[in-house]
Amino acid sequence: MFGKVKNEDLKPTMSGATIIAQGTVITGGLSCDNDIRIDGTLQGDIESQSKVVIGVAGSVQGIIHCKQADIMGAVDGDIYATELLAIRSKAQVKGNIYTASLELENTAVFNGRCEMQAESRMTSSVAEKSKAKQEAEKKLTPQMAEAS
Repeated sequence: MFGKVKNEDLKPTMSGATIIAQGTVITGGLSCDNDIRIDGTLQGDIESQSKVVIGVAGSVQGIIHCKQADIMGAVDGDIYATELLAIRSKAQVKGNIYTASLELENTAVFNGRCEMQAESRMTSSVAEKSKAKQEAEKKLTPQMAEAS
């Protein structure tokens, strides 16, 4: 459960990774099918069908949904990784984590709840939460338009 993760477990799952370079600040959510690496700052949610890497200089303020995550920087928000979540030694994670498999290195900082469940349960749970969030947003959109 808390064993060492082999390097081959963390290899990119698809070709064509997106890189957000150090010094770049993005406000708003990202959605992608391929791997994504954040070395800059993202203020928004990430929806990835693949792997998310937060580099040592990277920071995310938002919710992360992905298959695999490798966190070396800072995350302020919940992380949903259906397969594997690795929180490296210099990482700082403030938020709840939901994953099938977890690696937490000794000097990493993690403040939040951890819920581990089988990948199949995780996938359906993430899908249910995403659907509920979308439905809530649909209800808010007409109300916001009326208020304008």
